[in-house]
Formats: sequence, C-alpha cells, structure tokens
Amino acid sequence: MGLSKAAGRRRSARARCCVAIGLAVIPISARAQESAEGPSRQVVAECVAGHERSQTLQRAGRYLEARESVLSCSRPECPPVLRADCLEWFTTVERAIPSVVVAARVGTRDLIRVRVTIDGKVVSEELDGRAHELDPGAHQFRLESLDRPELPPVESEVLVSRGEKARLLPFVFEDPKAREKALLPPRLLQPQPPPPVPTHRPTPMVTYVLAGAAGVFAIAGATVGVIGKKEESDLRKPAEEGGCAPYFTPGQVDSVRAKYAMADIGFGLAVASGVGALVSYLIRPEVPLQSSGKSGFVSLGSRF
Repeated sequence: MGLSKAAGRRRSARARCCVAIGLAVIPISARAQESAEGPSRQVVAECVAGHERSQTLQRAGRYLEARESVLSCSRPECPPVLRADCLEWFTTVERAIPSVVVAARVGTRDLIRVRVTIDGKVVSEELDGRAHELDPGAHQFRLESLDRPELPPVESEVLVSRGEKARLLPFVFEDPKAREKALLPPRLLQPQPPPPVPTHRPTPMVTYVLAGAAGVFAIAGATVGVIGKKEESDLRKPAEEGGCAPYFTPGQVDSVRAKYAMADIGFGLAVASGVGALVSYLIRPEVPLQSSGKSGFVSLGSRF
C-alpha cells in the first residue's frame, strides 16, 4: 500500500492534531467569516474521516471503497496535509484495483447479449469488451444468454489477484442440442458393394481336345470310308475287268463291311467329340482377370 502501519498511524495522528489545534484557536466570532473564506469545520471533519477510512479500507483490501474515500479527502478544500496523503494514496489504490473482461461463446460463435452477474449483482446485459473493476479475492460469476434462453446459465468462482488488469475470462455455454447429437448412436453405414472385378470366359482346354478329336475321327472315318468304297467298287467290276461280280467271297464282303463300320464309328466319334467341344465352349465359366506382377500383362486364362 506504499505506507507502513507505523507511518500511517503517525500521519493520521498528525492530521488529527493539526485539525484540533486549528479548530481550538479559531474565535467563535470569526467562524462565520472563515466559513466564507476557507473550509468549515464540517468539511475538515469529512476530510479527516475520509483520510482515516481510506487507510482502513486499504488494509482490508477493499480498494474500490478506498478510492472513494481517497477522493473525498483529496478535494481542494481539505487541509494540505491531508490532501498530500490522499493524492499519494490515490495512485497506489488505482494500481491495486484489479479488472476483468468477460467473454462468452457457444461452440465457435461469440455471444453478445449476455447478462453478467457478479456476486449477486447484475453488472451488464451486453458484452462490449470493456473491463469490470473488482476488489481482490474470490468472486462468483453467473452468465445468462439473452438471445438464446434455452442455453443453461454458466456459473463459476474466479479468484482475482491484486493489481491484475483486464484479465480475460472466457465462459463457454453448453449447447443442449449439440450434446444430444453427440449422445446419439452413430448411424449404421450401409456397406458399399465392392467394385466390379473384370472377368472373361476363357476357352477350356477340353474344348480344344474334343474339337481336335472330332477332326481326327472325322478324317479317319472319311479315309476308311473312301477305302471301303473303292474296295467295294473294285469287287463289283466284272471278272474280265479284274473284279469278282457277281460272285463274292464272304471274306471280301466282311472286309468291305468292316471298313464301312469303322467309317461309321469314326464319324460317330467325330460327331460326339464335336458336340462335347460345343457344349464345353457354351458352358465355360467366367473367371476374374489376373494380372501378372512380373510381366505387367493381363492373363486371359488358357487362351494364351
């Protein structure tokens, strides 16, 4: 506070002594004239009372009231000895008074129209960024949103230190709607279908085998049939042309018949193999394309 207790007591005693002596020596008949030319006894008494009260309030940490008392004893009409003390104390008290700046928001949005109550007293209904002066110590804050009354009030106890200036106090309102959304179970996401896999229908190896077999059997049957047909034609020639007509031995007939039978069997196997090759080609399944990591080409199954 800039003054020790002993120094304060000495100044207070000195001031009271000076005032008492001055009042005692003023003649009663001249008091009316003195009141017009200088301070009256009542004014001097008020200055002395403010001088003493300011010291008591400073020691108690009640700087806001102490400032009022210091101002009352700093008036020009107060005795110079009192004014000197009070003017010095005014600077000390001003430095000691702390102040706070109240801010409020909900989510990421600042709130403006907010009723601010400090220690049960409404100090503001709109946040303007200006500081509020307080005495040092613990203070109870309560904020209510006037634009959004559905927001629950915010209450907090804040310890303010001596000499702390323009301390920012940010208060955050809790949005019930946002809280309800946060408590809701997450919506089940529908599984996305996998992307389509490129496929192809390669010709199976059995198709090639059966087709080849059909060709071989057809050629074999045709060859044996041609041989049998030529042999039959030779046998049907007359004897003068080297044939056997009209008489044939059983062996000659059986030989021709065997060749025709073999030709029929060859044609039959060719047809069966051809049908098998066609069926295996039509019912071949679809398989996904497989990329080769070494060559970088796409495999098309057994076709290549």
